[in-house]
Amino acid sequence: MDKSLRDAAQKGSVDALYALIQRDAKVLDRIDDIPFVDTPLHDAAYAGHTRFAMEIVRLKPSFIRKLNQNGFTPVHLALQNDQIQLLHRLLDVDEDLVRVQGREGVTPLHYVAQIGDLYLLAEFRKVCPMSIKDVTIRGETALHIALNNDQIDAFHLLVGWLQHITLADASSLWEKKLLNWKDEEGKTLFHIAIMKTLPQVVRRLLDATVDTNAKNLQGVTALDILEGQALVGNNNDEIWDMLASSDLPRNMENNAADLSDAAQQGSVDALYRLIHSDANVLDRIDDIPFVETPLHIAVSAGHTYFALEIMKLKPSFAKKLNKDGFTPVHLALQNKQTQLVLRLVDVDKELVRVKGRDNVTPLHSAAQLGKLDLLAKFLKVCPESIKDVTIRKETALHIALKYDTFDAFQLILKWLKQALFKDVSLWEKKLLYWEDEEGNTLMHVAVTKNQTKVVQWLLDSEPLKILFVDRGLLYGKRKNLGEIGRQQTSITDERRNVLLVVAVVLVTVTYQAALLSPISIQPPDQDQKPNQFNCTVPPINATGANHFNCIASQFNASQTEVIHNLLLPAQNHLFYFLNSLTYFLTNVALFLLLPPDFTGTVLSFLLFLLLLCYGVSKPILVEPHDPTAWRHPGWSYPIYYAS
Repeated sequence: MDKSLRDAAQKGSVDALYALIQRDAKVLDRIDDIPFVDTPLHDAAYAGHTRFAMEIVRLKPSFIRKLNQNGFTPVHLALQNDQIQLLHRLLDVDEDLVRVQGREGVTPLHYVAQIGDLYLLAEFRKVCPMSIKDVTIRGETALHIALNNDQIDAFHLLVGWLQHITLADASSLWEKKLLNWKDEEGKTLFHIAIMKTLPQVVRRLLDATVDTNAKNLQGVTALDILEGQALVGNNNDEIWDMLASSDLPRNMENNAADLSDAAQQGSVDALYRLIHSDANVLDRIDDIPFVETPLHIAVSAGHTYFALEIMKLKPSFAKKLNKDGFTPVHLALQNKQTQLVLRLVDVDKELVRVKGRDNVTPLHSAAQLGKLDLLAKFLKVCPESIKDVTIRKETALHIALKYDTFDAFQLILKWLKQALFKDVSLWEKKLLYWEDEEGNTLMHVAVTKNQTKVVQWLLDSEPLKILFVDRGLLYGKRKNLGEIGRQQTSITDERRNVLLVVAVVLVTVTYQAALLSPISIQPPDQDQKPNQFNCTVPPINATGANHFNCIASQFNASQTEVIHNLLLPAQNHLFYFLNSLTYFLTNVALFLLLPPDFTGTVLSFLLFLLLLCYGVSKPILVEPHDPTAWRHPGWSYPIYYAS
């Protein structure tokens, strides 16, 4: 930095600052380009020149967060030199300066906690309450720093600060999180309080129900430290009395053992007694990536009610792997706890797809064991599970064949033929052609095992049959209704919607055209007046109403005769034939487009009724003077005309 600028900053001369800017307009920019530098703001903050500092902040706001070569910002220097008034003015400009990190990640809050300035702590709490979350590069919070520097009053103020945040946000977990925070050595606040023999702090932490069983990096708990102090003659009777009189949870290992016993016995009462004494007992188990949870133990022993209770309290346990790579569902299958497996799947159908060791799912295990009732249930509740493969690229069909569970193989194969889920036809073909890691398809495995019946089953499947038909090895067959139904499910929603709109428009147009066809216009009777004619079905109104008002329209007799002579009977019948054929085929298309569920079935029935109405009403419109016309169904006309 220019010596003249440094002198101006150290003297706090704003006039000298502007004199330098007049000579060199970029004098501050050049300083700002240097990543670590003593700026004029650093010098002014150090010396306590508030007016000069505020002028610099206005001209160059970036200086306020800039680190000098010692790793300090102007705020840190103001604190170190007890320039409190200047500090307040800087915080007025930017409240987040309380969180600006300097050397080793130390913020102004950390520094104030270290020196125990209660006034500034209260001020920081007011302007930036979230700053209490910040930690140094040593993993220390402001609470750690206060305790390590024996600033007990500052510590209590900070704990109250945390409680204030929790009251402001009931969902906040920061109080619990920070009170159990571990520094880089794994020490919690409880460790430090025990090490420093701080009874008041111990009491405050016990009241906050901190984790007293937390271990540091050496695997030592705070209670271990207390016992070690007693061995060397440093008996902290006051602290021991606090621990004895508090609701301190027993040792974690003891709790885990008791929980294991409760799961082995299936005692829900014992489970809740443990939770009452230690609310975090299940959370600590859940924090371990691979562990034998109480749910694993309960399902192995067949305790259904206990298993369902644990699953309700900790749903994550249901998908957790033990150290052998198995989930509770896998263990239940291995221990033949069929009813328990079904209950678990009722709670969460996605458990059918949960992957265990070697990517084996419960569906794969059921196929391997030949459990037909479980297979049927799994495929019903989670049809997508059929797509899952093991790390050896084996499908459930491969596994059933390799383990000679042919009934299971046949069940899956039949289910594939009848299944109705998105892209089922594509997946049936994929699965039948699927190759494992050695390149073996189902046909390879069946031939290798000399299973002629399985080979026949595979040949009877539609995709393979199509393959052989294409190659001239088998005669082709027409698709059955089941295949049509499966094609209905293969249509994408967007395509289905577009086709439905077109079909509905065609049905509407053809139906109205039939009712308004030229056939319904009859020549006038001889007894009528020359200027009138009969209208069998009057036109539909502009709003498309479903009822009609029969009216008489006035026409000149000569005009009526012209119309009747122009529209010959043969043309009328041709019109009706084409219109009826279009109406019938459009109804068939609508039937195929409707989804094969309950709603689709109801709508298909209604379409049939509409088709029936059309067929019954049309002959009467064609032959209004023939009392036997209703006996000839309308849908027989296209066949009659075609013949």
